[in-house]
Amino acid sequence: MRILIVEDEMLVAMQIENFLTASGHEVIGVAGRAADAIDLATRQQPELALIDINLAGGDNGIDLAAALRAQDIQIILATAIARPVSAVT
Repeated sequence: MRILIVEDEMLVAMQIENFLTASGHEVIGVAGRAADAIDLATRQQPELALIDINLAGGDNGIDLAAALRAQDIQIILATAIARPVSAVT
């Protein structure tokens, strides 16, 4: 599968790319900003985009996902943000 990675933390992006490549997928590119992701998607035509919801520079991964879906690209949204969960008593 041809995959575009959209992640602004380059160390994280490299780990994801290594995992996907080792799993037999083709990573067509890595973008850290929405504008770069749209440009790569337009030129490379990935089948899937793995998108971080919170990107640096105020870019919103959810808005980017909508733009890429308009190009018939499948989307997976991800985030590393965690909130503490209150204990239910």
